[in-house]
Amino acid sequence: MGPQLPDSVDFLSRKCMWVNGPIIIGAGPSGLAVAASLKEHGVPYVILERSDCIASLWQKRTYDRLKLHLPKQFCQLPGLLFPDSYPEYPCKKQFVDYLESYAKHFNISPKFNQSVQSAKYNETSGLWHVRAIGTQHEEVEYIGKWLVVATELWSEETFSRPFELKTTHGRNPVLDYGALSKIMSGEIEVVPGVKRFMPGRVEFVDGGVLEFDVVVMATGYSSNVPYWLQGTDFFSKDGIPKVQFPNTWKKSGLYTAGFTIRGLAGASSDAVKVAKDLSKGWKEETSQEASLLSDAPHKSTNQLYFLFFLTMKI
Repeated sequence: MGPQLPDSVDFLSRKCMWVNGPIIIGAGPSGLAVAASLKEHGVPYVILERSDCIASLWQKRTYDRLKLHLPKQFCQLPGLLFPDSYPEYPCKKQFVDYLESYAKHFNISPKFNQSVQSAKYNETSGLWHVRAIGTQHEEVEYIGKWLVVATELWSEETFSRPFELKTTHGRNPVLDYGALSKIMSGEIEVVPGVKRFMPGRVEFVDGGVLEFDVVVMATGYSSNVPYWLQGTDFFSKDGIPKVQFPNTWKKSGLYTAGFTIRGLAGASSDAVKVAKDLSKGWKEETSQEASLLSDAPHKSTNQLYFLFFLTMKI
């Protein structure tokens, strides 16, 4: 049996990293499901997450009283059921605890604080080049044959101001019918931008503080894929895969997971299909590499890495 390749190799003082498997973008439910499904097939991977925790949208951008709106059997990820003690509709804390236990169960260790700036596919080498920046502004380029986009639909805040809408889209903001008259009459009060939320109160950027019973976050989220995924027409300008579910994956080693209106059930289905298909290509690729490397048993480690890159046609 020939020498085995490591899961990843650092080059140029950690500025460049070869990934012997797929590069997964996003450590939310979809990214975790893909990672777990790949592990079941014995496929190594690297998972990049821009935040400092898994499922950051669930942990940091949702209210504490949130509950899943579907029964738990439709929201569990591949390979691990919800605890029997959980109610039919788990709350936010229970779901986050489930995701944490899921990551621990499958030994998933994302690379946190890695903000992806760009992902480009090299047609000549057949490789993906993913550039990410850490909290200390250090830049790392991850190189691999496969890329899995698992950032899901709601990864980017859409907190644009009125004049930003005019500047970016050439349109004036339009209020709902009847809103203007209610604003003028004082029935609806317009306040400055929100600085921070406190228990029962909200502080605004002008220093004012008001008490509220309920806060409705109606600013929305959108996909941020067009910002960093370059050189492909697989996604629309809104960051949605052009080919709809269940075929929203696989092109030039590019896969997607979680871009579906079927929610967590759709994300789980995506993850299983992605892992099954990707594992076939990975096993074929590694088998060819092992065959080539076995012909050079006396070469040094550096020579083997060089030979390996030659086989990848870089």
